[in-house]
Amino acid sequence: MARAAVEALRHETSGRRFFLNFLYCYQLPVFPPTVDVRQVLRDCFDTLDPSRSSVEIANHIRNAIVKHALAWPNANHRAFGIDNYIYRIIDHQTLAVRRDSLLSKRFLSARGINYMDVFPITMNRLAHFVSTPAAINKSHTLRGRMPFAWVSPDVSSDTCFHSVSMAPAEKGKFFSQTLALYYDTAPLFMLRLGSDVISRGTFRRPHAFDGYGGTFFKARNTVDRPGAPAAHGATLSINELLRLAPVATATFCDGSPELIAYALRPGNDMACVWLDTFDPDWVAVNDLEVDRVLSGRDDVDRAVDEAINLVESLL
Repeated sequence: MARAAVEALRHETSGRRFFLNFLYCYQLPVFPPTVDVRQVLRDCFDTLDPSRSSVEIANHIRNAIVKHALAWPNANHRAFGIDNYIYRIIDHQTLAVRRDSLLSKRFLSARGINYMDVFPITMNRLAHFVSTPAAINKSHTLRGRMPFAWVSPDVSSDTCFHSVSMAPAEKGKFFSQTLALYYDTAPLFMLRLGSDVISRGTFRRPHAFDGYGGTFFKARNTVDRPGAPAAHGATLSINELLRLAPVATATFCDGSPELIAYALRPGNDMACVWLDTFDPDWVAVNDLEVDRVLSGRDDVDRAVDEAINLVESLL
């Protein structure tokens, strides 16, 4: 059953991206020695029914990964050269759905808003609320679908955040290009987390297991590239993909550095800024070009075959 499940993922975009990232992480190696790669793979695939829907398969694999993720080694912010700020970019739907953990229930209730409703807040009111420090809920830990948050400690992000000359729409374009955000016409928000937050959190470099289902996550060894921060992961730069495609050698399309963060709770110096909508121009990026950049090879199918053979040999 395990091999049949692996083969089923060959034809799924998320599966191919996972295999290409896995091959890179295993060969470099990127996986920490304490990560039992074989056991994680077996938990992902041994009991996976390949006839299930792609959503069910993705949920099964993520649940299997979560069993291990909290035990993987992490370190404080100093190990990653984080001094002042980190960022997390989300779209308005994520903010609305998760406002029970991001926004203060007392703050919303005082304004007659039932935070358990799905979308009770108009875009203008939501943008106003998130820019109010008192609206931020400081008692919940920030996280995504897995028990950690993806954050970016990029210096260029800090420059963008403080730029008075950059319009909100330009900021949205900047972040959608460097963080590979692809929310269709959705306004973006940036959670800016300061020193009182990062000093209490722990961090680690993301690898292929963390990025499962992440369409534009790139398990890049950023230390290989001059000027890139050591031990960070990376997104693909949509802007670079558009500029360089279909150049098969465009293997350095790094977007923003990324880290996995644990135990992040909003602090007193947290800010939330409405960045306006994302940059829509990149949607023409061809999936094959993304796969070429991930694999660093022109023959993507052969790279996927190699990755699948490696996974199957470890099961």
